[in-house]
Amino acid sequence: MPDPTWSALQKSAAIIPKIGGALSIVACSLLIRDVAMKWKENRSIPFPTLMIFAIAIPTLIQSFFQDFMTTWMVPDATHNQYQYHQYQAAYLAAGTTASCTFQGFVSLTCIMLAGLYYTELAIVYWGTVRHGWTETKMKQTGFRVAFFLPPVVVSLGLTVPPLFYELYNFSGLSICQFMPYPMDCAWDDEVPCLRGNTEATVIFFYLFVGFGALYNVTIVVF
Repeated sequence: MPDPTWSALQKSAAIIPKIGGALSIVACSLLIRDVAMKWKENRSIPFPTLMIFAIAIPTLIQSFFQDFMTTWMVPDATHNQYQYHQYQAAYLAAGTTASCTFQGFVSLTCIMLAGLYYTELAIVYWGTVRHGWTETKMKQTGFRVAFFLPPVVVSLGLTVPPLFYELYNFSGLSICQFMPYPMDCAWDDEVPCLRGNTEATVIFFYLFVGFGALYNVTIVVF
């Protein structure tokens, strides 16, 4: 089967995010380095700075595996499914099903982690301004565990189960994410799902949207 003719949209979707991804990687790396140097020098680090540090780590990982790698992690076998949909093939695809699954899982986990830590950062600022939370209070082990552990548990609790349903697949343009494969099977009964299924996709989709709405509302409120 001949290679598809790549459109300007497909090419730009695969290449342009690499620029933003590279810039994000540099910015996050500098922030992480700054906090690490303070740790090394035994300097006091304010709790909000630690929260920003916690945001920077998943953002760095996501920027690399999703924004910079883009279609390099998409299975080049997607070319064989080109008959289903014009965007079922990926420009510069060079990965495997395993790399695609890894990209989707890691990217979604990091997005959720960063979002939840952003939410908690808003709560920290609210607690500091409205209730006078002091740095002494925020240095307590129980306080820090209560802020750093839940986002990890919630994120993994939502992103691990889709692995068992094979729901991390090529999304149609540049990356692998939460999507059945081929994506046409989500709305066309005549196209069989080779990986994932519509029912599981809908259930997890509403779970992710629900949590996303929840922490966005929390950020606005606090």
